[in-house]
Amino acid sequence: MRHASRKLKNCNLLLAESAFDDISKHAQFSFRNIAHFEHLLAQVVDCVVIFPESPGSFAELGFFAHSEARKITLVVNRLDLQSVDSFINAGVIDYIDRDSAFRSQIHLEFDRKAAPDFSPVIRRLERLNVKAINRKRLDLNAADHRPPQILMYLLTYIITTCRVIHVDDLRALSADLFNEGESIEQFDELISFCLGSELIARVGPGNSYLVTTSRANPFIEIDGWDVKDATVTCVQFYQKHVPEVYDLLRVAS
Repeated sequence: MRHASRKLKNCNLLLAESAFDDISKHAQFSFRNIAHFEHLLAQVVDCVVIFPESPGSFAELGFFAHSEARKITLVVNRLDLQSVDSFINAGVIDYIDRDSAFRSQIHLEFDRKAAPDFSPVIRRLERLNVKAINRKRLDLNAADHRPPQILMYLLTYIITTCRVIHVDDLRALSADLFNEGESIEQFDELISFCLGSELIARVGPGNSYLVTTSRANPFIEIDGWDVKDATVTCVQFYQKHVPEVYDLLRVAS
């Protein structure tokens, strides 16, 4: 599906497995409820595509069916299960299809000898206008609550603006710029979502620096804030204390 996403114009694919793997490796160790992680993930994407083909994905399907995420869920099932009278078909998937903007489920033929033809999925997403380039105008001075999706966009925007930044500096900078001095509660998860979308990459010693990738998209336009202030602050800091940081840009290119 990652390869198929290249055919979707202006669309970024976020792999939950990649995001969870990143946060497991790079965030401070703690117990992480995978269901909570998936619930947060559903708040930063415009469509959740599920392939129910394993016990874990069956549980995930049921979890999303009984949450607000069912409204943006697209189920891609095996063709040979199309007419099977099962609880998943006649129960959970039907429950999702009643409310989902991406209904109804799509059936694909899975052949172990060849890659599946994902064109029906691509056509469905294109027809329903997945908001892949969800450009928004924001005023950072406003006191409005910012949902996780907007916070993810803002973090990507900061990294793109600064070009290269240490993850701890990003945490502090983002708190000063748009969270009234307090660290973003889901900061680690949102960074991992950016990594899982291939919008940014980790480089440098301990993979502790973040840079943008060729797939990065600013997503937003910000009112009431001069991005040059943040850029100059980071550049001056690295120029004075860590000049070798600039070499990291070549690593990521």
